[in-house]
Amino acid sequence: MRYGSVRIRPDRERWTAFVEEVHVDRFSTKTVPNALGFYYYPYTVSKEKAFDRLKRCMIKRHRKEIVRLQRSLAALEKLSLK
Repeated sequence: MRYGSVRIRPDRERWTAFVEEVHVDRFSTKTVPNALGFYYYPYTVSKEKAFDRLKRCMIKRHRKEIVRLQRSLAALEKLSLK
């Protein structure tokens, strides 16, 4: 089965998206976006839809990380030497 690749990477102060064709046939498997910024999508999915899926996945992971960091910061601010 043929797949395409979409990648989203930080570039200093902005983000950049890349779409590439994968020229190697792969076994047909279920693929999902990776929050690290890449998604190998089947050609049955448009590159726009694949980009949207990857972007939503990354935003969700960023929001979870922000919540985790806010909790950690609140705990750190409460810390005192007794």
